[in-house]
Amino acid sequence: GASRVSAGHWLDAGRPIPRADAVSTTVALCWGGLSKVPRQPAGRD
Repeated sequence: GASRVSAGHWLDAGRPIPRADAVSTTVALCWGGLSKVPRQPAGRD
């Protein structure tokens, strides 16, 4: 489902991301829609 499509998009776009980021982004999209996905990536510690 959504995880497969998201992973395919990131790979096709040549923008691989860490697994944890992919999971949190996909969950945010599925749970709250695009309005809940941050416009900018969160800073890393």
